[in-house]
Amino acid sequence: MAYRAAGHLGLQCASKFILLAEECGHRNFRKVRGNLKLKSCLLDDPLVRIEIDSSSSFLVYELDEFQEKFVGPILKTSIIEDLVVGCRRAIRHHNGLLNMQSIDISVAWRIVTAYYCSFFAATEICRLYGRFPIQLDVDDFQRIRSKVNASEVDNGFFTQTQQGFFGMVTESGIRFVSSGQRPHAFLWTNFAPVLREIYKDRDWVDALNLLEIVTSSKNPSTIRNEWNYKFADRFGTTGDQIGHAFPKLIGNDSSVAAWLSHEDWQRRGDSAIAESIAALCETTNLGLKEAVSRVDNATAVDFS
Repeated sequence: MAYRAAGHLGLQCASKFILLAEECGHRNFRKVRGNLKLKSCLLDDPLVRIEIDSSSSFLVYELDEFQEKFVGPILKTSIIEDLVVGCRRAIRHHNGLLNMQSIDISVAWRIVTAYYCSFFAATEICRLYGRFPIQLDVDDFQRIRSKVNASEVDNGFFTQTQQGFFGMVTESGIRFVSSGQRPHAFLWTNFAPVLREIYKDRDWVDALNLLEIVTSSKNPSTIRNEWNYKFADRFGTTGDQIGHAFPKLIGNDSSVAAWLSHEDWQRRGDSAIAESIAALCETTNLGLKEAVSRVDNATAVDFS
């Protein structure tokens, strides 16, 4: 059984997933494969409409029988299909990290790998809570332009430099807003309010520490950049010395639970900052695996 923070995260995520599956009519998702469906359906499905509602945002929606805008079955199905594919990817990467425990490689590479495991798991948890990251290239903007009314083309949206779209579910559709941030930065910005929602009734030190890892000035993306790009010596003995305790946290529930129970982790220096990636990785991935296990038993969704 997962430790407290991971177990609660898994329970909350499973509830969201099962509810979404019920809204999709318990469709069998066992054969879901491929790339992101939400992006392709908003660009290509003629029943999915796009409305440019500001110079930096657009609304994606379907129309019900009364011609009212809403998040309909096409969009909901694409969301859960993306979740199935994304959860498989996250689980596969985390299992790969666990397999690295028996391989003689640098601590720096373990930290970078754990960061990406955290990133993939956090992406899927965000999806469960109605927050959807999407990247659009020049061709995508042209396809959006072809779907909107001519009167919407001149509101400045297509002349702005747009970066880092994140969609949020509203009553009338999914509203995508350009954050102006790079993909990794805006993922962690959007993951923080999701964690607050998950642990809103839990005044736990481990939950507060998890949120602090995500929102600190030394956030996961910053730590990844330091270890992967900024300091070349991190891939040598210097990095192995700083991160000597990092491998002991991967795959070790009791050690991660104990680590998260300390209130002063940031004051313990570079080693603890590196270890925060392990705590984030294990908690998000154990939580996601817990959710997947519950969903696998309760619905026709298959993550294998």
